[in-house]
Amino acid sequence: MHGLASFDRLLTRGRTDNLAPGAPSPSRQLISPAGDAVARLPFPCAPDAILRAAHRIAADDWLGVIADDGRQTGLASPWRLALLRADRHGQPRLSRDAGPLWLSAALPARPGLRPQALRQHLQVLALQSLWQAGWRLA
Repeated sequence: MHGLASFDRLLTRGRTDNLAPGAPSPSRQLISPAGDAVARLPFPCAPDAILRAAHRIAADDWLGVIADDGRQTGLASPWRLALLRADRHGQPRLSRDAGPLWLSAALPARPGLRPQALRQHLQVLALQSLWQAGWRLA
């Protein structure tokens, strides 16, 4: 019995060494379409973190869901993931456009869709547009 317990302990120790809190987690580099390394991200990574790194979103910028009234059909507005840059001394920081920077394609409004689910769908669409533009994780 003692030998079996020792063997079991060795197996368990081997598994926990791989998952130890101090062990480095696997990571990937986010590469821009130009081939520049933009950020090192833990893998697997949340879509929000990839979008924040790719668009260089600062802490005072706003990333959220907005109805795209310009594409409204009937009573339903399509929703899009948008980025609003924080102002610095009355001037937009990276762009002279006063409006939002659209990060995702429009998603038609669906009654009963939870806000968190809508945001997740839009993040997936925004990631798809990044990958199509040539961004990649390496």
